Amino acid sequence: MAPQFPPDVLFVIFEHFKDEYSALFNFLQVNKFWCETVVPILWRNPLKNQYENGKNQIPIMVKGSHSLMFCVRKESICLLRTLLTCLPNESKNLLSQNGYELSNEILRQPIFNYASYCRCICTSDVSMLIWSGINKRYISHPSFNFRVFLITQEIYKLFFEKSTRIRQLELMSGEHSLQYFPGVTNSLTFLTMFKCSSYISPTIFYGLAQICRNIEDLTVEFCDRDHDGVNSLIRVQKEMKYFECKLINGGEEQCCQLLGNALKSQAHSLLKLDLGKQSCIPLTVIPDFTYLCYLRFGLSSEISEETAEYLKKAKLPNLVTLIVDGDPVRSDILESLIIGTNGNFQKLHMSGWCPDGIDDPGYILPVLSGYCPKLKILTIWIDEDDYEELEVLLNICQELECIYLRCANMYTDEPELFNILRRVEMPNLSKLKLEDCWLVDQAYAFEEFLRFRKNREDVKPISLEVVGYINSEMYLDILSLYRWYGVLKETKVLVYGEDSAPDDILPPWKVAAKF
Repeated sequence: MAPQFPPDVLFVIFEHFKDEYSALFNFLQVNKFWCETVVPILWRNPLKNQYENGKNQIPIMVKGSHSLMFCVRKESICLLRTLLTCLPNESKNLLSQNGYELSNEILRQPIFNYASYCRCICTSDVSMLIWSGINKRYISHPSFNFRVFLITQEIYKLFFEKSTRIRQLELMSGEHSLQYFPGVTNSLTFLTMFKCSSYISPTIFYGLAQICRNIEDLTVEFCDRDHDGVNSLIRVQKEMKYFECKLINGGEEQCCQLLGNALKSQAHSLLKLDLGKQSCIPLTVIPDFTYLCYLRFGLSSEISEETAEYLKKAKLPNLVTLIVDGDPVRSDILESLIIGTNGNFQKLHMSGWCPDGIDDPGYILPVLSGYCPKLKILTIWIDEDDYEELEVLLNICQELECIYLRCANMYTDEPELFNILRRVEMPNLSKLKLEDCWLVDQAYAFEEFLRFRKNREDVKPISLEVVGYINSEMYLDILSLYRWYGVLKETKVLVYGEDSAPDDILPPWKVAAKF
């Protein structure tokens, strides 16, 4: 017999399993009360990951059916059938009148109002669902595209009419004027996350700007020109906290002057600004965002002197994370930004490639040692001349958790790096990421470093990531041995050139091997 918990307590428990679908489905079949509690959680974002090889399922219960039906996510036709079942009679009649045959099962009324539980809508997911789930015999019909348009339209109307609490919206196509659908005002009033394409008509954004005033997280893709609709939407927000824009590959940098001005209207609340490797807005606006905690932008030597002067004057006392890309990174600007963080800085990641001819790749080490006692995550280029400064940094920054050491020279034949890692404390180190050149002919020094950690009772196991190749049987034996000892939690060999931050969760295609 299932334990009898109060409804609120049971819901809180199930919330902890919101991403564990197999567990939720077991709960679903316990009894009616548990089923009624689980269904809203499963249907919060029903279109998410609908093509993940059928790992997840969505429950479908229809009046008149003797059994609970399960929709495997890769079988989009089941999910589409369920949503069509939820359509009002008016929508079903419209589809029937335009040649879409509805089965008797679809004409029944569902037990649950599934659409009302939806909190997330992604237009690309809806399109994929329709194209995958629609009966393939309709494809050759002359009115196929029109029928797809109608079904998509009625699905959107269903979500906006039934769900009054849409929190996330991803709008990557503008085929439907969503702002005019019935119920959209109530549904999107408290929208907090919005992702869109700059290729969508400004009129859609003008409509949304009249409805959505509570967006906190905004992402704009293909941002290669000023877009008055996007700018208008930004200006009317009460407190935008996170903004990300992605410049189309090959686009002209700093091409969106007016977007930068619109973002200034959110300077009082903006906490995260992600401009990618190529910024589409003028970098001169960055000093206006004094509350920033997270900043990512391209910081190369090609920045004009006028822009450099603006950036060097920036004071970002709350800045915790800085991700920069440049070949090479402009050192004087980077130093000024870090010094202006008032000791709160915790993460520096320098992506991209270290170009030939750079004289001092570890130039930032003394600045980090002097101004960043709370540093936790670090990616940095160094060579043999930077060992002394590196050791000073590692001794001062005792809170370091993840380190990615990139080699400014192609090969090094000195064991000093592993000698330093053995000498310093680093009590909180959980991940060490290295480029493969640090391991060339250094098997003995590498093993001494691991043996030292094995003999220390006060250090915890670490994860090791090597970017490039490990072809030596000797290294493989060392890794296996110290994995067995418990010194290494996990070892991964990553594809050559992989340059993500050491604390990032990597997609499978970046991992060449695991040990």
